[in-house]
Amino acid sequence: MIYTQETIRLEARLDTHGSMLSAWTSATPALWRGGSWRFDLACFVDDVLVEVSGLASLTLEIKALSNPTGAAILSKTIDSSLIDNDTTIATWKAGTAQHAYFEFSNVDTNLDLAGANTANFFLTIKGQTNEVPSKRVIIGVSILRVDEAGANDTAPPAAGDPDYYTKAQADAQFIQDIAVESPIESTGGRSPTLSLAPGTVVGQLLMWDGAAWIPGNVGGDLLVLCAEDGKLCPITAYLLPDGKHAIGLAEPAN
Repeated sequence: MIYTQETIRLEARLDTHGSMLSAWTSATPALWRGGSWRFDLACFVDDVLVEVSGLASLTLEIKALSNPTGAAILSKTIDSSLIDNDTTIATWKAGTAQHAYFEFSNVDTNLDLAGANTANFFLTIKGQTNEVPSKRVIIGVSILRVDEAGANDTAPPAAGDPDYYTKAQADAQFIQDIAVESPIESTGGRSPTLSLAPGTVVGQLLMWDGAAWIPGNVGGDLLVLCAEDGKLCPITAYLLPDGKHAIGLAEPAN
């Protein structure tokens, strides 16, 4: 056998309400966190493989053990094209065939173990029949133990995560991080009566050329912000590490 991923072969006893166990260990299935997972499934009644040709789909879900009726942490649905009714006892025991299988990537399985080295989750497999109207059937449930592997995978933050910064927030934080402790006040930049050149728009960046405020960019000696009343907004400027450029942070207008 060529080993390509961690695999659990689950035997679902449709005539009982017992938990599905690993066909290889006869114990609660266990997997490593952050590895590639595969679940193989075979359905039995009285130790005999059942016909599964009446199933239109199968869904495997992994949920928090404390909330089995809540939203799934992981979910995978397969349709009838991946349900194999030709599996036999011999091929199942040989590990070469199964009624169905579900695969999850190492990114999927990077589950939160809440700082522990092991955690239990709730696993359920359900199906929909291909008759009209379709019926839901419960194939089986199990406890899934997930052990820490030390792979140190880090999932990207989800959109809207409170610890995720937008570009604007990151830029603002960067400005604060690189600022020197003692701010310098801009020459002329604190004069709210100094009119701007015609055509200057609110929010335009300006720089002091030694004699006048002109349109500028980060290559200038100083940056200031245009006030809504069409005059220069009071600012405080912070020197950058190169000692030549400065970033202006707007202050409330008087």
